[in-house]
Amino acid sequence: MGAVIETPRVLGLDLSLTATGLVLMAGDWDGNWSSIHRGKLEPKIPRDATENERIERIVKISNSVLAFAKDHRPTHLVVEQYAMRSVPGRSHTHAIGELGGLVKAALRHALGLSIVAVAPATARKLLLGKLPPTRAKKGGPKPPKQKDVVFQTLRTMGMPDDWSADQADAFVVANWLLSGLGGYALALPPPPEVPKRRRRAA
Repeated sequence: MGAVIETPRVLGLDLSLTATGLVLMAGDWDGNWSSIHRGKLEPKIPRDATENERIERIVKISNSVLAFAKDHRPTHLVVEQYAMRSVPGRSHTHAIGELGGLVKAALRHALGLSIVAVAPATARKLLLGKLPPTRAKKGGPKPPKQKDVVFQTLRTMGMPDDWSADQADAFVVANWLLSGLGGYALALPPPPEVPKRRRRAA
């Protein structure tokens, strides 16, 4: 008898100091949104929090992520890669890096699984087929944020109304990894390329 192939169970993470999103999706979820396990962590600390209070917030998030993972037993882990340059404030940038390192280390040591990090644009492109513009055309209106486009797209694909934007982001990275693992994933085909017109020689 051949070896039994285990259905992948992907834990997707959108790490944040204020609202971390978590989803656990099986490779055979087949578009049944109610089969997805999800969580949201929103640890509150005062604006003038001490360094120890900030450390405790990071530890609390990490412990909660680990507890979620132990409850749902993923076979694969994927995290949205945070853009260090786009996070305002040096101390905030360092803190999100510390959070990511602590969570990755805790998951790696507790579960023995490798963690994949994916850039938001890469995961979103699979879902949308083509990334929406981020800059307005000359004289045109400002385009919506990519996160908002993704959120509305998922709504049209059946995502329930009570999902948060952070859970949607966690879904997008888990969806991307499931696609690579051969599981059921949501994806739009890329638009056909429009051939460029050749200029005639003068």
